[in-house]
Amino acid sequence: MLRLLRSDLYRLIRGKMMWMLALIFVAHICFMTWVEWFAIQTFDVTEFGLGAESAPLVDALTGQLTQSLSLSMEYGTIAISGGFLALFASLFAALVAVSDFSTGYIQGLFSARQGRASYFAEKFLLFALYTLFLEAISMLATYVALRVAGFGFASIDWPVFLGWCAVAWALACGYAFITACITWLTKSKALGCVTAVVLATSTIGGILTGIMLLLPSSDAAELMEAIIDWLPFMSQNTLSSGETSIANGKTWTSMFTSTSDMLALTHILITTGVMWVISIVTSFIVGTRRDI
Repeated sequence: MLRLLRSDLYRLIRGKMMWMLALIFVAHICFMTWVEWFAIQTFDVTEFGLGAESAPLVDALTGQLTQSLSLSMEYGTIAISGGFLALFASLFAALVAVSDFSTGYIQGLFSARQGRASYFAEKFLLFALYTLFLEAISMLATYVALRVAGFGFASIDWPVFLGWCAVAWALACGYAFITACITWLTKSKALGCVTAVVLATSTIGGILTGIMLLLPSSDAAELMEAIIDWLPFMSQNTLSSGETSIANGKTWTSMFTSTSDMLALTHILITTGVMWVISIVTSFIVGTRRDI
């Protein structure tokens, strides 16, 4: 497995794909930072029904807020909200998975199941490492871009912050694993990329929400609410609020109902764990037994 990983890393580092995806992600972060800076610079109190005499007070409050930003909340808003971290991690997984078919690499694997198992194990490890790379470089880009724009940050509670980063990484890995699994089973680059976009951008959640609103039965609507509540995009939306979303024993709050007794962290970890188990077990059971 380590031999396969070294081979993949050497090929990807010398190639363009992983760097292009990371560059586009960083460009997105820089653009969103500019949008935030521009919105603050062009803010006009009179447009919100406030008198001109309120401008000094508003400017003072705005200045205070922009110098005490939460790095996790800013990163969550820019990179996690909307599914961008999950999207780029999933696109990488789809493109790597399908490239092994187009190059004939996967057909040259050992016929024994052990060889196939090593291949899948190495690929899941590769996707996890690249997701970690994406999160680290995009977090650094967020910090640098906001600093250059003149923003400041509040002090960081490192244990909580790193824990939040780990949970966000695990959830993004789940998206990448599901996408890779579907790409392997279908051998389709188009379907793999579509899966990455549809899952990461919460398209399924939006469709189900629309269906729920049309349901005439309250029981059916409650069932649909429960299903939507456990979709990955709900955990993604929660994490986009930053480290406070899982800190200090905060309980889970769904989109439709009041706060539950379950901890938000527990809910997110269960959702993430299910994604990992489904994708890994399916790949190892089906992928090692069929001619892919």
